Amino acid sequence: MKVPFRKSVRARLILLVFLVAVPAFLLQAVGGWIDLQQNISTRKQDAGQLVVRAQGNFDTLLNTSRSVFTELVRQNEMRSPENCASVFNALHLAYEHLAPDAVNVGLSDANGNIYCAVNPVLGSKNIADQPHFLRAIR
Repeated sequence: MKVPFRKSVRARLILLVFLVAVPAFLLQAVGGWIDLQQNISTRKQDAGQLVVRAQGNFDTLLNTSRSVFTELVRQNEMRSPENCASVFNALHLAYEHLAPDAVNVGLSDANGNIYCAVNPVLGSKNIADQPHFLRAIR
């Protein structure tokens, strides 16, 4: 007499394997998903903190650079186009220490004519129409 498959030992063993394996697999999958979500959340928080620190460091560097360059420009030697050779070392030193990522640092007169620059100026030597110059002369 043939035993129906669902009542056989083989069917019971397969059912037992499924009853053990499926919950274990689901537990692993759900645990992995939860860990992934926690890691993503942690990385987002870390990135946010890094951005805040970088912004703070950038603001500090910007304020320091602004104050040093403001003091340099207040010196009478810096204001004269004829004195570029004598002020170049101070300008270059400030550029190297405070603004190494800048493309160039230079001096211009009130009309926007660049008369001294750390790196050679390519293109127009007048910046009167540039937004950063217009902000600076206000």
